[in-house]
Amino acid sequence: MHAPTILIAGSRAADLRSWASSLGAVGFFARTCDNPDQLERIGEQTDLVFLEIHALGASCWLTLVRSIRVRFPGVRIIVLAVESSEDLAIQALRAGVDDYIRAPITAGTLIDAVRVSRQAEDSA
Repeated sequence: MHAPTILIAGSRAADLRSWASSLGAVGFFARTCDNPDQLERIGEQTDLVFLEIHALGASCWLTLVRSIRVRFPGVRIIVLAVESSEDLAIQALRAGVDDYIRAPITAGTLIDAVRVSRQAEDSA
């Protein structure tokens, strides 16, 4: 089993870099993207995308979820909901995310999510 290639996308660049560094420290390859218009950064080699979503501006990121599903159907998508609501969770799941994580979001949370995602992938 290869180490997954992960893209962490959102608007808080410092958090994204910190999370990527923590994932790298345990052997995962993670890169960041703070612009939803940079869909091409996903690429064919990406296994998992974390999308940090705020209640305000969520529609832009959920549009990105739909685009990823069309262009890269094998990529797993996990939403990191900084500001969460039941409505946002429903919208995200309908858009096609594989998992939805509510704040507080820590490096440990992401590491656990990667491991769970890999187990789900292996059992599929």
